[in-house]
Amino acid sequence: MSKLSEIFNREIDLIKKDENTLGIVLVGSSKDLDFEKDIKINDIDLFIFTKEQDENQIRINKEISSIEFDLNYISIKGCKHFIETKEYFFLKINDGKIIYDTCGFAKETLQKCKTIYDNGPDKICEEEKRDKMLEIKSEIKKLESKDEFEEFEYDFFINIALRDLIRMYYIKNDKWVPKDKKLLKSIKKDDKNIYDILKNESFNKYEMLLKIYKYIK
Repeated sequence: MSKLSEIFNREIDLIKKDENTLGIVLVGSSKDLDFEKDIKINDIDLFIFTKEQDENQIRINKEISSIEFDLNYISIKGCKHFIETKEYFFLKINDGKIIYDTCGFAKETLQKCKTIYDNGPDKICEEEKRDKMLEIKSEIKKLESKDEFEEFEYDFFINIALRDLIRMYYIKNDKWVPKDKKLLKSIKKDDKNIYDILKNESFNKYEMLLKIYKYIK
């Protein structure tokens, strides 16, 4: 047994021993790794379903032998709430790996998440989409003259506009909007044309904004 597997199993056993625990789901990039091998890993993300707790979601970070455990405790009430309100972060666990389940609660919860996730987010009307595009266009226009900003300030606003544009791609196409830290990875998979513009070193960032805006529009 590898050291990683030993640490992981010990932590899981501790969580299982809590009578309040209904299920444990391994999510994120770590769900596809083989802990029995000597692999390098920075963090392990777990969703832990509980019978009850004071809040719908309680997040705890703990470090064991340089391995960070990101523990999300979600109550039965919290699961119901996050599914009903279509919380993206929660529905996204539908492809998680169930490593502990009592009464089939984890399996049933992931199936519900998958059904709603596959149906996509609530749609917004075309008029609202146009308004959002006009707002972004106005923000881009303000960045046309770099001389009106300090350099760090200009880079800051440019990056915000790029983020908003990529998020707008998903909104305009009635797709789930990924978390900010997942935007680049997601857009690489979902639309290579936008990704190619972003990585093209011959464009400055303002040119990127214009090209992506025209492409999305």
